[in-house]
Amino acid sequence: MGALEAKRVIITGASRGIGLATAERFLGEGAEVIGVARNAGNLSAAEEKLKPLGEFVPVLGDVTDKATAEKVESTARERWGAVDLLVNNAGIGSGNKTMVTSDLEDLERVMAVNVLGAHYMTHVLVPLLKNGVDPRVINVSSGAGRIINSEEAKASIACYRLSKHTLDGLTVLYANALKRKVSVVALGPGYIRTDMTGGEGHEDPDAAAQRLLDAALLPFEVTGTYVRGSEIVGWP
Repeated sequence: MGALEAKRVIITGASRGIGLATAERFLGEGAEVIGVARNAGNLSAAEEKLKPLGEFVPVLGDVTDKATAEKVESTARERWGAVDLLVNNAGIGSGNKTMVTSDLEDLERVMAVNVLGAHYMTHVLVPLLKNGVDPRVINVSSGAGRIINSEEAKASIACYRLSKHTLDGLTVLYANALKRKVSVVALGPGYIRTDMTGGEGHEDPDAAAQRLLDAALLPFEVTGTYVRGSEIVGWP
């Protein structure tokens, strides 16, 4: 029996990178997975890879569109009637720019995916999460977002940093609102080699998938904090 046997899991950004590796790992641990992605070709390829591993249900949609969250909710309600784990993984970068050199539209674009996408999905799925077993939301954040009173407060990749810092704040606010009902944590996956990083990074997506698995298995009481896998880091 796998560590996530019969767990009902939703993963956004599931067609490549960390999301695809996590879906593969979670299916191998016995979970049932609804995978969300906006690129039809990538999602179809992911489905072909993942279907033999277990119960994988693809949902095509952009997390910046509220209708996508509603589509995911409808799919989960019809299939399961509850959700045990939501992984808000979908994210985009902002390029190596400062707040001064960024285009005016860059912050809006990055916030829409990295923050509002997670907000829409979480907000719509709260009723189903409350029906789950030790339900948890994991927001895939980044050490780049730990910018207050920290040496990480660099000027580069500014819009991305600010989006992840805001996502951390969103994590705390949801955790406080859902205390004793749904656990909500932010996860630092590490510097992972993905398309978003241009293939740069210290580790492959499988390492991030392991940290996500470890975070999924943390005690339910762990909430409102920043984690790296099973390590509870807290806030700066």
